[in-house]
Amino acid sequence: INDVARASWKRVSDAECLIKGLSLDSRKVLEGDLIFAVLGSSLDGSKFVADAIAKGAAAIVLLRKEENFSLASNVSVPCALVDDVSLAISLISKHFYKHSSDELKSYAITGTNGKTSVNWIISHLHSLIGEGVIQVGTLGMFSFPPGRPRSEFTKLDIGLTTPDSITFSKFVADSVDAGASILVAEASSHGLSQRRLAGVNWDCAVFTNLSRDHFDYHKDFEDYADAKFSLFSSELASSTKEEKVAVVNINQDLGKRILEHASPSFSVFTCSPSGKQADLFLLAKETSLSETKITASLLGQEVSLKTKLVGDYNVENVLLAVASMVATGYPISDIAHHLENVPSVPG
Repeated sequence: INDVARASWKRVSDAECLIKGLSLDSRKVLEGDLIFAVLGSSLDGSKFVADAIAKGAAAIVLLRKEENFSLASNVSVPCALVDDVSLAISLISKHFYKHSSDELKSYAITGTNGKTSVNWIISHLHSLIGEGVIQVGTLGMFSFPPGRPRSEFTKLDIGLTTPDSITFSKFVADSVDAGASILVAEASSHGLSQRRLAGVNWDCAVFTNLSRDHFDYHKDFEDYADAKFSLFSSELASSTKEEKVAVVNINQDLGKRILEHASPSFSVFTCSPSGKQADLFLLAKETSLSETKITASLLGQEVSLKTKLVGDYNVENVLLAVASMVATGYPISDIAHHLENVPSVPG
């Protein structure tokens, strides 16, 4: 347990034990599990500690607060007290499952709308190039083997845009073992607030757009915007990748905020779907019922793109996906060639 503890624990008992698994739910604890007592919106996870121990939990992670110090001293298994349980879940999960994002080119996409479509396009482009892809988001978690048809995949239904850190880390580790080299993930405001993607060394973070949403969870619009902004100010900024980039829709106020407050640790690639001057911006579009033709300016050069995705909103999604691929080193000629074969997003 002390090997795992080095990942993020602040204080741990002297006792040692073997950790066989990780759990967030005291009702589903298995013998030998390390359980995280999560402070939820209505229930304190520490209330379930006794039940978890009775079911065989080997160790417990608790929030560092006064009442938990006495609790940690009076249970029969090792306890760690940490300042941020959500962060501990992410870091320990990645350590436990030996999920190293250093082996991956990783994209995280946030915004109110367009996350799933941008994810879909980037994921397909990498598959068409021949790379193994992990796709995480609203449609589920997918592992597409390298050099194989997209019809041959492993899927895990998660019911969330951004899965919990344990599920995420295990799936990513298994997919890397199967040959994946690309990770494309949607970062929801809930997932970002709960640090579910912490510890991933991102190559690219993408901002699509922002409108009013999720006020059942966020106290106000500013809180919601702050959660989205944290993908750049926290997760991307802390990535250890040498070359990392933020791809930003500058037509949006939050995009301007990201641009103004960008960390010197990453570069920024700007995108505009409405003709504003940017690294990639729209010049003209021609739409039909079956395809969209886009003329854009890319770093001062005119480029032509054709896609099966239709509708004005998909012009924005295509440009952001193309910008992300260019910003991470892929030639526009390859991107344009494969873009024509990306199918429409289901649903």
